[in-house]
Amino acid sequence: MNNIAIWLSLNTEEKLRIPVNPETIKVSATGGFEDVEVTQLGEYTFMGNPKLREFTFSSFFPRDYSPSYCESLNEFKEPWTMVEQLQAWMNGRKPVQLEVARSNQEAPERLYQLINVPVTIRSFSYEERAGHVGDLFYDLTLKEYRSIEFKRLTPSDDGSVLLSENTSRPDPAIPPESYEVRKGDTLWHIAQKTLGAGDQWPRIYELNQEVIGPNPNLIYPGQTLVIPQ
Repeated sequence: MNNIAIWLSLNTEEKLRIPVNPETIKVSATGGFEDVEVTQLGEYTFMGNPKLREFTFSSFFPRDYSPSYCESLNEFKEPWTMVEQLQAWMNGRKPVQLEVARSNQEAPERLYQLINVPVTIRSFSYEERAGHVGDLFYDLTLKEYRSIEFKRLTPSDDGSVLLSENTSRPDPAIPPESYEVRKGDTLWHIAQKTLGAGDQWPRIYELNQEVIGPNPNLIYPGQTLVIPQ
C-alpha cells in the first residue's frame, strides 16, 4: 500500500476506487500549435489553446483482497463488477470524474488532490492471464473533458442580435445553507451534491477561504462550509 488513492466517479453514488495502484500514470499534454508554410515568407507557428490532456495507466483488478497491495477493503469490489461499471460509463456518453489524491502519512485522513478533472473513457481493455485465476489485467486511457456552453441570441429593439450572458439553465433545487465535510469529500463533490454542478466549487471556496485556508484541495472532515445561494 502507499499514500496515493485513485477514484473514478459518475456521481456520489457511482464511485470506484482503483484497488491496486498502477506503477505509473502517464499524463500527455500537448500545446495547441500549428505550423504553416507561407509562400515567400517561410514557416510560421500559430499558437492556439492547449489540447486536452490524456491519462493512461495499467494495473489489475484482483479476485481477492490483499492488504499487501490493495488500497481499501471498504471500497474493494469484485473484478467483473469493476469491468461492468467501467463499460457502462464508457457506453453512457457522459464524462466521469478522475481524482488522484495523496494522503499525509502522519494524518491519513488529510488528502491533497493531485488530479481532479472530468474525463471521458477513450479505451478500456482487459484480459485474464495464466497463473492469475480470477484476476483481470487492464489498460485504461482517459481524456480530459471540457464542456461547451452556448450563449443565447436575443434580438434587441433596433433589430440587432445580442448575446445573452445567461449561458445555463437555473437549477430548480434550493441548495442547503451549509454542509459538513465528510471523509473523502472534495470541493468538486460538495458542489455537485449541493449546487448540482461540480464545476461550481470555486463559489464555495470563495465563501469559505477563512475556514479552508489558502489551498482549496485541503478540506477536512468536520468542517462546516457555507453554501452559496
